[in-house]
Amino acid sequence: MLYAGGNKSLSCKNCGYSRPLNAQTDQVPDRRLTDNIRIDDFVRGMDAELNEFTCGSCKAIVAAYKKEPLKSCPFCGKGELTASKQQEKVLQPFSIIPFTIPEVTAQKILTNHLKSLYPLMLPKDIWEIVEANKLRGVFIPYFLFDVFTRTTWKGEGGIEINDGKQKKMVWDNFSGYLERHFSDLSIPLSKGSPGHLAIVADYNFRDAVKYDSHYLGLFTTELYQGTEKDAFMIADAMIDGQLGIDVLTRLKKTNENKNMKITTEKQALTLRHVLVPLWIVTYVYKGKTFQYLINGQTGRVAGEKPLSSAKIHGIIIAVIVLLTALVLLLR
Repeated sequence: MLYAGGNKSLSCKNCGYSRPLNAQTDQVPDRRLTDNIRIDDFVRGMDAELNEFTCGSCKAIVAAYKKEPLKSCPFCGKGELTASKQQEKVLQPFSIIPFTIPEVTAQKILTNHLKSLYPLMLPKDIWEIVEANKLRGVFIPYFLFDVFTRTTWKGEGGIEINDGKQKKMVWDNFSGYLERHFSDLSIPLSKGSPGHLAIVADYNFRDAVKYDSHYLGLFTTELYQGTEKDAFMIADAMIDGQLGIDVLTRLKKTNENKNMKITTEKQALTLRHVLVPLWIVTYVYKGKTFQYLINGQTGRVAGEKPLSSAKIHGIIIAVIVLLTALVLLLR
């Protein structure tokens, strides 16, 4: 598999491809949304010979090199894959964060995660998911936004006072101005791994390098299933929500607020597409799919632990028997 190692070169042991990494040519430029960029002018496709598939279960659209056919969906573990032709519609990523956590390390991380809580209550066969070739390396599509905001606000703030006879609310007009810079506001548009992705997504986007299809190597890639407009609508709501909190923080001495009006001007808008590395493994227990995610850059892990009802009952019975025996001995 292809990793960006300490030798500062991009190389693949499988196909023999190799080239040195260059700090100048591999740097990632931001695209300014205010420079009249036409989305239609962006490069389309992943610039690689990929087979594309759509999962009939989780609806993820994924792609892999033709010499490495997909037998099942890496997200839900099911085999309901149908051929898809979306690549010509997909915007080519600007950048990519290579895998720095190899599979053997990811296996150890997952083993420790499963052992961290109630290991005796887990189904016996769950340990099979940490065997070789069970984990799937997948690149997940993200949009990054940098936004500078100028916000003005005004409204009425009420302060409750006690004049000795009764409590009453005294209202006064408030207004203010604040500036804030939102850097690398990351928005994933992943269909396959929405559950725990936010928990493990502690990516250092400064390590992103210029996109090169050879980084895909033998890894699967989830294709972008949304546009910059879709992603920025989410980011815009997040920004407005945070600015609303910032304004209320400045009114923390008031007991109530009304007639609040917040106006925000968003400037210096820039965007980047970036693919981020993720190890995924799924486990099906009693018809329910459990998904485990491991950050391919930092090693952070997340996932639910299925508990075996039979083992739980066995442990409860064993505890009851032990307590009964102790009671009889102490008589």
